[in-house]
Order: sequence, then structure tokens, then C-alpha cells
Amino acid sequence: MFEYAEPLPNDMVRHCPVCGNTFPHLPASPNFDAPCSGCGGYLWCSQYRVGDVIVLEAMPDRTPALWDVEQVVESLFKHGAVRRIVFDLSHLTYISSALVARLVAMNRRVRAAGSEFVLCGMSPIVREAFDTFQLVKAFTVMETQQEALAK
Repeated sequence: MFEYAEPLPNDMVRHCPVCGNTFPHLPASPNFDAPCSGCGGYLWCSQYRVGDVIVLEAMPDRTPALWDVEQVVESLFKHGAVRRIVFDLSHLTYISSALVARLVAMNRRVRAAGSEFVLCGMSPIVREAFDTFQLVKAFTVMETQQEALAK
């Protein structure tokens, strides 16, 4: 059975990054892939807004297909320009090479659209993966979400 985590505070409501469907709870880490109830898309990250910055939060144990990343990027820009996108990796205890590749693709697309793409919240293991692949230089990386939002 699919379980939900604790309810979210009212000011931190998360949305599907593709269709905007609201999550009253953050989905817990299921042993299966749970689609969005609004669009049926693969839920690999959630989205919320802080001022004029869009924050995406990676969900643990989920690696998107390239198509899933493309859907998120297209939906981010369908209503006009976005100044900055902060991708919070703090819920990840590890990162696959496939997810790293998807983040590289997302970084390219977001920057090509004239927006900033900032990664934050890397655990030591996730940071080590980026260091191993020598990708830290390809991204803007901040330690915490607060630093990324203030940048």
C-alpha cells in the first residue's frame, strides 16, 4: 500500500512539475513508481515557488527517463521566462549516473533558455559523484537551499 509522509505546511505546498497538481503530502518512498494523479507523469521531483524562484526537489529512489526531464523543462517555461531554478538534492542518499546525466541535460536546457540552474543540498556521497565525474564546474552548486535562494 502506498503511504504518505507528514502533511506539508501551508506555505510549502508541492506540485507536480508537469501539470501543477497539488500534493497535500510529500509521497513517501514507495517500492514502486507512483504516477501523478493529475497527469499520470512519473513523479521524480516536486515543485514549489519561493518568490520568483522555482524550487524542484528530487524524490529519493527515483531516476527519470530523458522524456520525464524534457516534460519538466517544457512545463517550467510554458508560461514565460523563469529567472532561476533551484534543484534541491537533499533528499537523496545516493545518485545514479543516469540521474546525473539527466541533470546535465536539464542544466543545458535551462541555461539555453536564459535562466540560472542551481543545485543544492548535496550529501557527501552525492557530492563525491559530481566530483568523480568532474561536473561541479559545469553547475552552480550551493550548500543549502537558503544559499541558493539568496544567490
